[in-house]
Amino acid sequence: MALFDNSNIKLDVLKKRAFNYRWAEVPDGVIPLTAADPDYPVAPEIQEAMMDYVKDGYFSYTPKLGYPEFKDSISKALMERKGEEIWLRKKWENALPQEMKILHSGTQM
Repeated sequence: MALFDNSNIKLDVLKKRAFNYRWAEVPDGVIPLTAADPDYPVAPEIQEAMMDYVKDGYFSYTPKLGYPEFKDSISKALMERKGEEIWLRKKWENALPQEMKILHSGTQM
């Protein structure tokens, strides 16, 4: 059974939990096309990572620019899967002329 297979969609669960004009708020027989909410189960690796994170008991905000490890892994996965490169901040800052770096950082000339 493939992860992204219609047989994996649990409409009974979605009817109870998926709001914002999604499954829980539309009549039977209507397929909601209003949001990009995932209707497929979360991958086991993501479930495990979330459970590990929850064990500490805190739900703090992430860094405002995100976790570098997360951005690096997303960039790497996109390159491996689709051959598309994401220029992360550290890459494009090195590619810009010095004047652009100064302007971007907010430093006055």
